[in-house]
Amino acid sequence: MHIFTLKKNLKKKRIFASLLLTAVALVLLAGCSEESVKTSYVMTPVERGDIENTVSSSGTLEAVGTIEVLSQMSGTVEAVYADYNDTVTKGMRLIDLNTEILEIQVKEARASVKQAQATYDHTLLDYNNNQALYKKSLLSDFDLDTSKTELSIAEAQLTSAQAKLEELEIELNQYALILSPIAGIVLERNVDTGDTVVSGSSATSLFTLAKDLSQMEIHASVDELDISEISEGQGVRFTVDAYPDDTFSGSVRQVRLLPTSTESLVTYTVIVDAENRDNKLLPGMTATIDFLVEQKSDVLMVPNAALRFEPLEMTAETDEGDEDSLGGLLTGNLGGPSGGGPAGGGQGPPSGGAPGAGGPGGPGGGTSGGSSAAGSSGATAADTMKTLWYIDDDGELASIKVQAGVSDGVHTEIIGPDDLEGMQVIEKLEVVE
Repeated sequence: MHIFTLKKNLKKKRIFASLLLTAVALVLLAGCSEESVKTSYVMTPVERGDIENTVSSSGTLEAVGTIEVLSQMSGTVEAVYADYNDTVTKGMRLIDLNTEILEIQVKEARASVKQAQATYDHTLLDYNNNQALYKKSLLSDFDLDTSKTELSIAEAQLTSAQAKLEELEIELNQYALILSPIAGIVLERNVDTGDTVVSGSSATSLFTLAKDLSQMEIHASVDELDISEISEGQGVRFTVDAYPDDTFSGSVRQVRLLPTSTESLVTYTVIVDAENRDNKLLPGMTATIDFLVEQKSDVLMVPNAALRFEPLEMTAETDEGDEDSLGGLLTGNLGGPSGGGPAGGGQGPPSGGAPGAGGPGGPGGGTSGGSSAAGSSGATAADTMKTLWYIDDDGELASIKVQAGVSDGVHTEIIGPDDLEGMQVIEKLEVVE
């Protein structure tokens, strides 16, 4: 008894809610009629064209083989022989350091060598005499051993003096004359006559040299979501702000594995090789890059909006039971083929098939222009099946299934019957004032 009464009360509540919704719908329809709101379909043709899938990024141009020239000895700059943009050869003189103090040190070192040589010669003579006396039993073992030790010390002192002289001569003849380590071009000069340089300090880089500006490289930052689409040898297209009308090309040389994290954003550095035949590209320029993931030519394609379009009546039926379903249903009733008429006129389905999931555009249908299966992401055909809507010859809504392929973010390749080309499909619904 109680269960029957509960079901009866629920049924009354549902009837009441239905009557209430109907009343609201009538009021809304009346209001819409007074304002003369109309809707119309925006049509778009299925066209052939070229399409590509890209990953966008940005990076900085740098010269290939950049080298910083440092000083290998401390001193005061006496002369500078190269300037910005100069072409240099390997071994060319770049800087002379003051050598007055160094020349004095070389003289002292040579004197030390002479002194050490004289001491060694005298000690050697004394040792030889002691050996002769030892053979005649006129010298003890201890005295002979002492003489031998003194000879070894004199020899070591001579070797040390000679090494010191060699070191100073290298500084005088090589390090005091700073030479170019490569053949290239001067990108930067950080030294003037009279400056003091410090040996081996990166803070006192004297010159920045580049091997060859005809070859450049781009250090691009690629988001972790896109890095799986990047591979070595991949084609690249890029532009720079200095030449907005010019498009340059390159290829991926390296994907570096060490990530860079900035405020929870993870990126990877990708090195791109680029030719600079016209010498338009300069180090430090910012490049806007497109990595070419996939390209297709002469394929059927439609705007992405056409693949997203769904009739509002279908949306209302799908959402039946939701609070928004009534609004969708009412809005849908205002549009349709009679709301403002199909733009571009009606068109029947492609020959050889009926609209809907069972048409030729469904699984097993023909492909367009010899295109292969869609998508580089490895999705199955079922995952990429989409619906295109059009107006048939009777002015009614109809649909056909196609397979989505490569997308450039604006257009998408579609694979279906060959006679889809030129077909007018619905892109969107617009309100007509």
